[in-house]
Formats: sequence, structure tokens, C-alpha cells
Amino acid sequence: MANQLNQKERTLLQDQQKHEEVYIAKYKSYAQQS
Repeated sequence: MANQLNQKERTLLQDQQKHEEVYIAKYKSYAQQS
């Protein structure tokens, strides 16, 4: 199924993944501060 993704969909998924990683990193650093 993953092989059937076109370039646009693949880019969107990668972009979403990056946002999630950034969000998790921010959340972790915030949790450590409190």
C-alpha cells in the first residue's frame, strides 16, 4: 500500500511526521522544566 502513494501524499506524510516529532520534542523539554 505504501508503494502506491504518489509524491504529493508521501511529502505530506513526511511533513506531518516532522511536525509530530517537533511537537513531541517540545513536549518532552516542557515536561522536564516543570
